[in-house]
Amino acid sequence: MEPYHYYFLTLKFFIIVALILVALNFIKEEGPIYLIIDTLFKMSLGVFIVYYFSKKVPSNSMDSHDRMLLMMSGIILLLTIDYKHTYQLIVGKLETKEKCEDKVHIITKPCPPCSLKDKIHGQINSPY
Repeated sequence: MEPYHYYFLTLKFFIIVALILVALNFIKEEGPIYLIIDTLFKMSLGVFIVYYFSKKVPSNSMDSHDRMLLMMSGIILLLTIDYKHTYQLIVGKLETKEKCEDKVHIITKPCPPCSLKDKIHGQINSPY
């Protein structure tokens, strides 16, 4: 087996484990673990498709239109990745972070209260 086979087998293993964990509700589909694995898999597969069908496949074994179609599918796969969200997730600047000490909540959906005092007094952002 060539080295890239081992790489893709490892990525397939991670994707299968992530899908099982999502199906069993251990992790969320929008969660950071799933998003990073999914992005890594899509990037790897897209780059591989573009590289493999532009350099590795002999030109006499495949029609040029078929080769172009396969290369475009790799490019489309690369374009469908949400790079901004993944970058923010890796850097740690996602807007879903909560700062309970300052009582600053950037998220739009309701979040649990920060402390017992907030539970007693109601809403976190409540003026009362």
